[in-house]
Amino acid sequence: MKKIGIIDYDVGNFFSLENALKYLKINYVITDDVRVLEECSHIILPGVGAFLPAIKSLKKKKLDKFIKKIVLEKKPLMGICLGMQLLFEKSNEFGNHKGLNLIKGRVKKIELRKIKIPVIGWYKINMKKKFFSKELNIKFVYLIHSYECIPADKNHIMATYTLQKEKKIVCAVKKDNIFAVQFHPEKSDFDGIKILKSFYNYKNEKKY
Repeated sequence: MKKIGIIDYDVGNFFSLENALKYLKINYVITDDVRVLEECSHIILPGVGAFLPAIKSLKKKKLDKFIKKIVLEKKPLMGICLGMQLLFEKSNEFGNHKGLNLIKGRVKKIELRKIKIPVIGWYKINMKKKFFSKELNIKFVYLIHSYECIPADKNHIMATYTLQKEKKIVCAVKKDNIFAVQFHPEKSDFDGIKILKSFYNYKNEKKY
């Protein structure tokens, strides 16, 4: 059945994401029940907050194993905000912690002088690769984060944005059937809506 399964691991607020999916008239379910999630065609891993309690919660609910399983099965997966960071090998947020290790690379604190952390607001993004289709031209997105993802393989970078006219921050990555965005598509107006719609319509017909 074509449906988006949103992983509930007690981290994050689903209100805006629900509203966006309702606007698009997309079938979805929010649950931590693996049996229900397995019946979904697409999976979203959302999240706000700190890395360590988030990864602990995923493991406690055994959702980490589920996520790795669906990736092997080539089911489309999208990580949003903290959900993107959790897909990486490790993070140095309040210590050194292991992630899901689905994308090689690390998560580290944004370090720039004269920049207020967390980064909050609308930013223009620079597309490196297409989002699902050539027609999907994304320009502005809404961000709120203090840590950045550093992919080991630069070919996985889909988009960046710039701080202080020089520092490029990765804000979207793609690896096979895994898509992840640091920004909030559900809060990024029509550009974000287009991303969610395209993810729902995505079929894993080829590898990227």
